[in-house]
Amino acid sequence: MNSERITDNQQPVTNNYKPLYYIAVALIIVTVVILTELLLQDKDNDPSLSGTIADQVDKTYASISKSMLSILQDDNKKDRPNFILIITDQMRGDALSCLDNPNARTPTLDKMAKYGVLFENAYCNNPVCLPSRVSMFTGLYPNQHRTLTNKGPFWKSMESTIFDLFKKQGYKLGYIGKNHMLNVDKSVLEAYFDYYHFVDREDFRAYSKYVPPYWHGDTYEPSELCFTTTHTNEGIEFINKTDDPYFLVISYQDPHPPYMAPSEYSSKFSSDEMRIPDYVPASSLSHRLDDYYHAMKFDEIKDSDLTETMRYYYASISYIDSNVARIEHA
Repeated sequence: MNSERITDNQQPVTNNYKPLYYIAVALIIVTVVILTELLLQDKDNDPSLSGTIADQVDKTYASISKSMLSILQDDNKKDRPNFILIITDQMRGDALSCLDNPNARTPTLDKMAKYGVLFENAYCNNPVCLPSRVSMFTGLYPNQHRTLTNKGPFWKSMESTIFDLFKKQGYKLGYIGKNHMLNVDKSVLEAYFDYYHFVDREDFRAYSKYVPPYWHGDTYEPSELCFTTTHTNEGIEFINKTDDPYFLVISYQDPHPPYMAPSEYSSKFSSDEMRIPDYVPASSLSHRLDDYYHAMKFDEIKDSDLTETMRYYYASISYIDSNVARIEHA
């Protein structure tokens, strides 16, 4: 297992892994550069934000953002870098073998961490999907954009988003996979995106009241028909057909529950090999979490059920890793 890792202060090595490097730095530049710019723009446009997080953005990050923004504004489009933002859903931050996780097998993502930059103290802005995605693509905290739960509100404008910024700099835009953020007219989407295909999950993954919350199993269709593969196929086609520069988002549903993976991946993982992390009682964290713990009957899950679920969870991540490798070589 590769336990080497790059921390925030180390310099990346890029000699032999340029494709991986540019994929890896995409999220970094998105976070540090574009979202900082959007925060600063919001402060300029709305004086009421003075004294809030928009007014607290460190001058160093602002300086970096302006420098990197100049790259996007380069008059010679051929000199501008392409960006690929890969999103996974409900993948833990430590679900990488390069972080010494004994259950994970992620050689491609490990290389991205080693030859790019690995943030070991990064935090999600919200624990549920919709608010987190709105924050990711607008640069705003949930208390600013006011989307606090998965019930909405959905984002109804392309203005002041990451897509708007790239579009204004002459980038071709592509979005493939899970959306769970935008709710705008088709005409607006077609005006912004050169290609988009919003799709959630396969039909066979639909929730059911007849299965437990830790539902898992092999996918009911071959891997060639599963969305992680088809999203990757569409992404590769976009990369090969689109003139530079472009900004492409590939948003995977995996490893979101129900935990499922094609048999060629799940068969490589054994529940006997899964290592359960140390148990932390929900009651020691919060009463609300403890109530949820009992309401969902998590207290009735046996270790054997848990390790079998983990087997499919990490198989699903391995499935993602192999598809990221395909993007690397596109």
